[in-house]
Amino acid sequence: MSPYELGESGNEAAIPFLIAYLQSSQAIEKRLAASALTKLNKNHSIDISLAKPYLLNNCSDLAPQTRQYSLNAIIRLLPQLTTDEIENIYSNLQHEDKEYNKKLIRSVKKKWNQIKNTRITKSLREPIISPDSQHSPNQTPMTPVKPVSQESLNKLGRGKIEELLLEQFKMPGFHDDQWKTISAILRGKRVLLIQKTGYGKSLCFQFPANNFDGTTIVFSPLIALMRDQVNALQLLGIQAACINSNQENERNREIINKAKAGKYKLLYIAPERQENQFWQEAVREINISMVVVDEAHCISVWGHDFRPSYRRIINLVNQLPQDFPVLAVTATATTRTAKDIQHQIGSNTIQIRGNLMRDNFHLSVIHTDSQEAKLAYMVEFINEQPGTGLMYTGTRVNAEVTANWLRFNNIDAVHYHAGLTPEQRQAIEIGLKTNKWKCIVSTNALGMGMDKPDLRFLIHTQIPQSPTQ
Repeated sequence: MSPYELGESGNEAAIPFLIAYLQSSQAIEKRLAASALTKLNKNHSIDISLAKPYLLNNCSDLAPQTRQYSLNAIIRLLPQLTTDEIENIYSNLQHEDKEYNKKLIRSVKKKWNQIKNTRITKSLREPIISPDSQHSPNQTPMTPVKPVSQESLNKLGRGKIEELLLEQFKMPGFHDDQWKTISAILRGKRVLLIQKTGYGKSLCFQFPANNFDGTTIVFSPLIALMRDQVNALQLLGIQAACINSNQENERNREIINKAKAGKYKLLYIAPERQENQFWQEAVREINISMVVVDEAHCISVWGHDFRPSYRRIINLVNQLPQDFPVLAVTATATTRTAKDIQHQIGSNTIQIRGNLMRDNFHLSVIHTDSQEAKLAYMVEFINEQPGTGLMYTGTRVNAEVTANWLRFNNIDAVHYHAGLTPEQRQAIEIGLKTNKWKCIVSTNALGMGMDKPDLRFLIHTQIPQSPTQ
């Protein structure tokens, strides 16, 4: 459906698709999506707050009409905005040259001042809550919790730092290996963390990054993984962005320039982008606080997914001081692979390896006599499973053919691979989170590292080279 049709639908289920359109490379799709969200909220009283970070981002778009429609939608969300978000809008649009946008900015300021005064009046009327009281006001913080400095963190114990974790990430505490990793990073150590999928490896760099001065560079191999983590961080009020090939060059340049200006706590980038001349020049001007290598097994020739581009990360790491924090994380590294990673990152690298066994995983191999029997078994198996899952195929063609076969058998399925447009891929990524389909049939372009706690089955149509794949 087009953005216009989604806006006319009056259906809350349209929001994930409109969010995908907000991230489109086409300016007209961004404008229509923002207009549709305004219409859903205005005419149908539908909550559009999920789209807030994307609308805020588009308020500083290069296209003036995209800024206009995004501002119109943001006005509907003003009561949910923080002071920092409002100030970012003012800062990004201080040189606005279009009169219709200047008028909207004045409207934003007027309405925001009214909201702010109402909040102040309300706070003055509220009774003071005693620190010893067992009850506290049920309020959402108006602004994200301010980070503390690395120097201050080093003086705090685990208990105090976990209080910061609760404030900043809404999590009650660290796992022991998470704490060991973060503690080492705070001391400027180089760490290789090997832990199972779903353990929370990303928190080991996101928490320090949010409190360090400067920008943490995260080298990550998959665009879907980057978008997933960036979206989650933005919802927490943490400034994060990613540079990828699905975005226009102007957008990537804009993000890099903001990174040079210190606007981001975390910047995600694919290792292959290191070949880009603009990046090579810009990285020298970014105040880097930490370097993170996600899916670090790709560094090693002994790893199951070796990528030569990962070796170029080592060139950057080797130029850093020995007391500069570097974190490499992976869920799949044999002893030989781990030693190779440690050797490349630095002989002083600390290895923290957890228990990779997952009690809730059951691995089995099903023998079938023919391709027809395999296809029939897939339908039978999926229909018996609760919840939703993923199916992996070796090629794009197989992904499409298999998804068609599942749909023919009345199973809600969709295919995903790198040949789809960026907009199509983003819509499917959002649909994965909202369980839109019973099964997504994909190449290895989807799934790795994404936060999906309720995935109920995984099927490989061909046997991988090893169980770690």
